[in-house]
Amino acid sequence: MSIPPPDFRGGNLAASTTPIYNPLTGNPDGSGRALFPNNQIPASLINPISTKILALVPQPNSSGFTNNYFALLPFTKDTQSFDVKLDFNPTANDRLSGRFSFQRPVTDQEPIFGLAGGPAQGAFEATGVQNTYSAGLNYTHIFSPTLIAEFRAGGAHYRNEAKQSDYGTNASAAIGIPGVNLDSFSSGLSGININGYSSWWATRSIFRGCALKRISTWSTAGRRRSADTR
Repeated sequence: MSIPPPDFRGGNLAASTTPIYNPLTGNPDGSGRALFPNNQIPASLINPISTKILALVPQPNSSGFTNNYFALLPFTKDTQSFDVKLDFNPTANDRLSGRFSFQRPVTDQEPIFGLAGGPAQGAFEATGVQNTYSAGLNYTHIFSPTLIAEFRAGGAHYRNEAKQSDYGTNASAAIGIPGVNLDSFSSGLSGININGYSSWWATRSIFRGCALKRISTWSTAGRRRSADTR
C-alpha cells in the first residue's frame, strides 16, 4: 500500500519533484499561479477535515513514497448449518420424502487502514452475513410394474448483507463532512481517492436471490419422459 509520509501530511512536500502551486493565486484559468516556496504548503491553507482524515491513516512502516505500508489483516468465517430429511412410505406403491437445509456463514474481513477503511488484501472489506434456505419434496408412485411416476419440487432463497467496518457510525459528520450520514445505509466515512495513493472507502451491499423448480418424470418399460418447470 502507498500512503503519505509524515512530512507530506504536514504540508512539507520538499522531497517531491512535482511543483506545487498556490491555488489562491493566478488567473481563473489556472495560469499565472505562484509556486509554494520550497514546495511547502502553510498549515493555514490545509483544510482541517483533511488533517482529521490523515490522522486516521496509520504511519508508513516502510521507507519510500510508494509501497510504504504493509499489514496482515484478520479474517474470520463462521458457519452455522443443519439439514433435515424425512421419508414416508404410506403404501407399498408410494414414497414421499422431504428435505430442508439452512446455512448461515458469517465472514469478517478487516480493512487495512482501520477506521479509515481502505483495501483488504483484494477482498471485500466488511462483515457479511448470508442466510440461505433450501427445501425439496419428492413423491414417487408405482402404478404398475411397467409404469412409475415421480414428482419433485424444490426452492431456494438467500440473502447476503455486507456492512463496512464503520457501519452505523457518524464518522463523516465527526470529522466535519456535512450531509453524508443521513441514515444507517449512508453511515461511516466517505469514500476518498487520491491519485497515486491507496484509496480509503467503505462498502455496503445487500443481495437477495430466489429459485423455484418443479420436475415430473414418467417411466414405462423402455421409455422415460420428464418435464422441468422453473
